[in-house]
Amino acid sequence: MDGIGKHLNAILFQRGIPKKQFAKQIGLSEQQLHAILSGNSLSTLETLEKISTALDVPTDFFLQDYGKQFLIFAIDDYFSKVDKSVAQATLDDLSYLLNEENSDG
Repeated sequence: MDGIGKHLNAILFQRGIPKKQFAKQIGLSEQQLHAILSGNSLSTLETLEKISTALDVPTDFFLQDYGKQFLIFAIDDYFSKVDKSVAQATLDDLSYLLNEENSDG
């Protein structure tokens, strides 16, 4: 058990929240929640947000000792949901601003 699962297990235990009840509350099957709790599955950002909201804890709490694997997964998950043309335009704008800043300095 690591990362999200470790912290989620601790909160559920401390608050006396049954796992079956919590899975239903956040719209997951018991099997999906078990996979997250045991570290066999990475949660999507959307699921992580639901977990954080339901428990009233910041998302960062679950990520505080998670490694690069989650960051790569999170970035991939984000890019799968974002409008590619908007993302490219944003990257172009940022690149332009960085180049302007570097040429001024």
